[in-house]
Amino acid sequence: MARQISVCLCLAVFVVMASLSVPTTVSARAEMLKVPHGLPVTFVWQSVDKLDPPSFPRSYGIMLPQEYPTWVSFPHFLLNVALVGTIGFVTLRVLGRRKIANGGR
Repeated sequence: MARQISVCLCLAVFVVMASLSVPTTVSARAEMLKVPHGLPVTFVWQSVDKLDPPSFPRSYGIMLPQEYPTWVSFPHFLLNVALVGTIGFVTLRVLGRRKIANGGR
């Protein structure tokens, strides 16, 4: 069981960090001050108001924090890891019980 928990935790961290690659759509200039990133709960915000987009709506991925001010919420990151890890753990447990109930097939 400890092995399942550690595997779920590692996968949860990977999935949460991979969620930063999903671009966020901005529909107005005012929204460019704090563009939210991260799923399922936003844990990174980035200000891209220096950019001058040709039109809206416009999608932005995460950019270099050295060039654009970035805020990271560690509690929100931990909440994401907990949510994704719990869902993964419960899914593994349910699938494991289903496999046992079917005779191990």
